[in-house]
Amino acid sequence: GNIKPMLDALQGRLGISNAEMKKMVVALPSIIGYSNVIPKLDWLQTTFDLTQLQLLIVVNKNKMLMGVSLEGTLVPGVLFWRECFKDRTDVEAMAEIIRMPRELTQSNKRLQKRSALFKERCIPLKLLWGKANYSDSRLDAWIENHLKKSHNGTELMTASKIQSD
Repeated sequence: GNIKPMLDALQGRLGISNAEMKKMVVALPSIIGYSNVIPKLDWLQTTFDLTQLQLLIVVNKNKMLMGVSLEGTLVPGVLFWRECFKDRTDVEAMAEIIRMPRELTQSNKRLQKRSALFKERCIPLKLLWGKANYSDSRLDAWIENHLKKSHNGTELMTASKIQSD
């Protein structure tokens, strides 16, 4: 199939030069096969209230965002993280999410599985933030370490409280 119309549309939507477009395709050749890229860009810009320049920066740093499903990954991802950051204002939560957009590329299934693991261990869900690229074994090791640290912390607090009484 002819990929030129899709690339022209993407270039037009992002407002970038031919050289910048070429650089993007060279950096991520699979972009050629992505579908519904324009609706994803529109959604990102609207959802996170980004200027054209901010959108371009986010997309350039995280080209994978254009490759994941809008309905299956991006939308549920934002809902999931907003729930995790419910102790913050909406503006703060959204600013944090777009600061690390790689977190939005995790499948919803993976997020649900990992959040169940955290809930089971009574670990605050917001601590799952920033661990999108963790393998399952690395996450398990982090959980064990976290539980040890928080367990030791409790013992230390109890010990110092007894001494001060």
